[in-house]
Amino acid sequence: MPDQSGRLTLDPLGGGGYGRALMDVSWIASTEALALWAEGIGAGPLAVDTEADSFHHYREKVCLVQLSAGDRHALVDPLASIDLTPLKAPLEDGAIRKLLHGADYDIRLLSRDFGLVVLGLSDTMIAARLLGEPALGLAALLEKHLGVA
Repeated sequence: MPDQSGRLTLDPLGGGGYGRALMDVSWIASTEALALWAEGIGAGPLAVDTEADSFHHYREKVCLVQLSAGDRHALVDPLASIDLTPLKAPLEDGAIRKLLHGADYDIRLLSRDFGLVVLGLSDTMIAARLLGEPALGLAALLEKHLGVA
C-alpha cells in the first residue's frame, strides 16, 4: 500500500518479484498527482504499459497504467476517475521516445478509452522479431539481455 505521500517501495527480492534492487514507485490516483509526475518526464525515454481486464465476452477496461522515465516510476489508477490528459503532451511529442512491448493493444486502449495518441514509439516486441529472437516475451528478453530473471 502507498504511504501518505503516495509512494510505494517495492522490494522485488523480498517479495519474490523481478529485479535486483528496491524501486520507489508513485501511486497516482488523482489528475493533479499525474500532472506533477508528467512534468518530470523531460526528454525521456518514457516506458508505458497498460493492464486491462477482459473475459473475452465483455469490453475490457484499463485498470492500471505503468510509467517509467529515468529513475521515476508510477502506477496510475484509471479506476479512480482520474483524467489522463496530463499524459497527452508527452505521449504526442515525437521527440520523446516511448518504449512499449507488444504496443498494439496498449495503443488501442489508450486511444479508445482516453483519446491519447502515442508518437515516437519503439516496440521491443517488434524489434525482437526483426532481430530473429527465438522468444518474444518481455520476461524472456529481459532475462537474456539484462540478466533480469
